[in-house]
Amino acid sequence: MVKLDKEFVLKKALKSNFADERQQKEAVRNVNHLCLNDKFIDEIGDISPFINLEVLYLHNNRICKIENLDCNVHITHLHLQNNNIEKIENISHLKNLKKLYLGNNRISVVESLDKLENLQELFIDAQKLLPGETLYFDPRTVNALSKSLKILDISNNRITSLDDLKSLVAIEELDASCNEIGDLGATCKVIANWYQLIDLKLQGNPVTRVARYRDTVTTLTHKLSSLDSKPIKEEHRAFLQQFEIMRLERRKFEEKRGERLQFSAEITNLADHLPPGLRHSVSRSVLKETQPLALKKNVNLMFQLNSMPSAREVNILKRQPSLRPIKRITNSQTSALSRRSSKALSEGNILPQIASNLMKHSNN
Repeated sequence: MVKLDKEFVLKKALKSNFADERQQKEAVRNVNHLCLNDKFIDEIGDISPFINLEVLYLHNNRICKIENLDCNVHITHLHLQNNNIEKIENISHLKNLKKLYLGNNRISVVESLDKLENLQELFIDAQKLLPGETLYFDPRTVNALSKSLKILDISNNRITSLDDLKSLVAIEELDASCNEIGDLGATCKVIANWYQLIDLKLQGNPVTRVARYRDTVTTLTHKLSSLDSKPIKEEHRAFLQQFEIMRLERRKFEEKRGERLQFSAEITNLADHLPPGLRHSVSRSVLKETQPLALKKNVNLMFQLNSMPSAREVNILKRQPSLRPIKRITNSQTSALSRRSSKALSEGNILPQIASNLMKHSNN
């Protein structure tokens, strides 16, 4: 068994012959980088003399447990990838830790990181999980890292959803490739909350095969410049966002007009048996014949043929006898909608509505 301790470091890393013990202590105290990767290390022993250690490379070894780092509080970069670690532990005291590399170990729960308030990068990809097991995130850890974590690599971990990561509002780069994420709607809800996201990797997930996947994700992001390692142009995102905002505004406009639309049960039944093309050419005389005898008066029916099958029987508005369809939105109205849409987008409160609109459109 190879154990990491002071003597091992002096022999394998420093490789120097010191004239006396005082000179040796001074050299040990000045060490801030230790490259001990690929040394067949099985256990982390006492390395407390290296009190100024900042960067520790222990990747590609055979370490099974994180331990004996209590005195090394100045560590900012800890490389432990490609080992046999099963649990994240004994690092809560590393307040200065900024980068943690744990890829290709045996970890199934991301935990014990809730006191690492300065952690900016976490790499926990490709864990050696048991059959049917997936990587789980402790909510306390996620909440604690919500304002500091900027780079996260969770690729190749059989993850089915990003819901547990929703509170990571400071995230800038996320690699979630080669997982089992398949729900585009749920994924969009999470992504819409990440205002700082600039690089996203989802390739190798079922969600990438959903219709309009790339356009939908692009529309719901604010600063995303790369999706699945392919660049996104700012003007393209602006065009998609403007298009969806205008469609949302038009839907609201039509729904507001549709609140006054009223139909009888006879008209609804008639519309059910008409081909789609004929619904746009129903004459006033046909509609009049379908009315009850008690309603034989001059009426004006305002209606949208697309929504006829879902109409209800209520009182009919008394208006002019002529029957006219709803007018199209004019260019001036469209310009006004565009100005309001740009204002709404600038205020940052429209993307959740766009997400809901896109999901409804996808489901239809």
